[in-house]
Amino acid sequence: MSQDAGAKEARCEVCGAPLEQPGQPCPRCGNSDDIPELAPLEAAADAASTSPPRPAKPRRRWPRTVAIILGFLAFLTLAGALGVYSGLRERRAQRAKEADALYQRGMNSLLAGDYALAVAAFEQVERLQPGYRDTAAQLAKARQALLSQPTPTSQAREDIAANLLARAQDQMEKEAWSDAIATLQDLQKLAPTYKPEQVKALLGQSMYSAGLLAVKNNDLVAALEWFKQAQAYMPGNADLERQISLANSYVAAMADWGLDWPATIESLTQLYRSAPDYADVRDSLATAHMRYADELSADGQWCPAAEQYRLSLSLKASQTVETKKALADEYCRAPYVTPTPGASGVAGAIGTLPAATPGLVALPGGGRLYFAMAGSDGSIGIYTLSSGQGQKPTLLIADADQPAIRDDGSIAYRDLIPSRLGISMALPDGSFAARVTHYAEDSWPTWEAGNGRLAFASTRESDRKWRVYVADNWASGKAATFLAYGRSPAWAPNGVIAYRGCDQSGNNCGIYLARADGALIGPATDNPQDDMPAWSPDSSKLAFTSPRSGNWNIWIKDLSDGRLTRLTDGPQDISPAWSPDGKYIAFISSYGGSWGIWVVSADGGAPQLVWKLGTLPRSWDQVRLAWR
Repeated sequence: MSQDAGAKEARCEVCGAPLEQPGQPCPRCGNSDDIPELAPLEAAADAASTSPPRPAKPRRRWPRTVAIILGFLAFLTLAGALGVYSGLRERRAQRAKEADALYQRGMNSLLAGDYALAVAAFEQVERLQPGYRDTAAQLAKARQALLSQPTPTSQAREDIAANLLARAQDQMEKEAWSDAIATLQDLQKLAPTYKPEQVKALLGQSMYSAGLLAVKNNDLVAALEWFKQAQAYMPGNADLERQISLANSYVAAMADWGLDWPATIESLTQLYRSAPDYADVRDSLATAHMRYADELSADGQWCPAAEQYRLSLSLKASQTVETKKALADEYCRAPYVTPTPGASGVAGAIGTLPAATPGLVALPGGGRLYFAMAGSDGSIGIYTLSSGQGQKPTLLIADADQPAIRDDGSIAYRDLIPSRLGISMALPDGSFAARVTHYAEDSWPTWEAGNGRLAFASTRESDRKWRVYVADNWASGKAATFLAYGRSPAWAPNGVIAYRGCDQSGNNCGIYLARADGALIGPATDNPQDDMPAWSPDSSKLAFTSPRSGNWNIWIKDLSDGRLTRLTDGPQDISPAWSPDGKYIAFISSYGGSWGIWVVSADGGAPQLVWKLGTLPRSWDQVRLAWR
């Protein structure tokens, strides 16, 4: 063995290949091996004997080139930005320099015991650059020291107090009442003997004005608090006492809101008579009359309900209330007589008739009709009516309404059981299967064809606006996702969701179309009161209810050619539902002076009565039919 053979051979630092001589380029990757110049040969040999050869790595110069280019572009961008903002930066720097000089002058004056100069310097800093360092704390210290001097302090004390008073008066001119109150209270603490009567008068005036502003913003609780504080500075003021009385009356009236409508109405009426323009008392009283009327009509008390609707309209015009009043007047003139309980085979059912009652026709079009109906005890349940002569409704789900039927017969519905308010799901036989949502405001469920997803509407958010949601995997507890602002959603067989809504700016309302991923397709109708959309089985047409003809009627929009057709002409026709074969449309109507389920050919013709409901279980705009 030669001496050369026994020597430790040099290897490439990149790929590990043997080199003929140290420092020469690698025959495999072209890299130079400088390891012998940096470390002993033994260390290099040990590394070679314990590590397998690494694969060849070509030298990559392009990342460095790209980095240089990107750095140059970044430099140009930065230079441009610096040019744009250089003036602003210089001004800020100048202000900071001036503020620092004034701050140092104030600190020097404070240390020297010249508190008046210190106050003046710190006040200039606050005006020039508010919040600079601890200027506020040093200013308070200087003021306190100045006021605590035994002599001579009268002029200094008066100067500071005058400054605060001028500041408060300036804030009052700007109607910044809260700021003015805070400044005046600071003045009282620092110089309680400085113009005390004027300061008290300004405090009372500012608190009174703050209360009036709160009244204007309908924050009567805050207004009452401001007025009570103002009493200490404005004793015996007649205007202030009247404002306290009005605010107390309003707050007391709203305490019964939704709990006792007659009490709420009585309190608001007294307030309205004494101050008809106070806060939103007119609108609140109109709404209270309407809500009370809704409650009365739900109980079948149509004559008292009609009077409450009339009182509501006397305060505020509303097309919705006009429609409700017309219906209540009609039922008041020709009251519906509740039939004998149990006539339908369901104990306590209201609005059911013997099977042989003349005028009723068998449900055409095949399938079953699902609807909500009230029992004699006031309970609401979902009933079904099958095709065939002589059929009578049967109770499917108690304490439920707004049914939506999936292809497999599963039923989504609004659950009215207090312990599970929201949307639930039942099996085809009506037995409870699962709770879908946990918000009492959730309603209008609608199934996606061939899938387990549900869309629904709700006012669950704090602003109480209607929103449409999609529950993607509700069975696994996944939260629903927001789709659009709107209500009354209906999921088409082709996957499109129709709903009553508006454009993204809140205008141009009507029935809108969107995909389940939130992509807006656009408006289908142009009347802002169009509601309750229902899809034909082939997704080519939309039936909906609309007052565009003067009464609420059923209309059909052909989405293929845009043709719009009025299908019915009754006094109030709502909640359309297509038959499974697409040849008929069922709807709820007040034809003949009493609510009932009617059916009409989708091509037009004379509607026929399928079943009498009598009174509706809910307000008419919350009723839904389903036909599967």
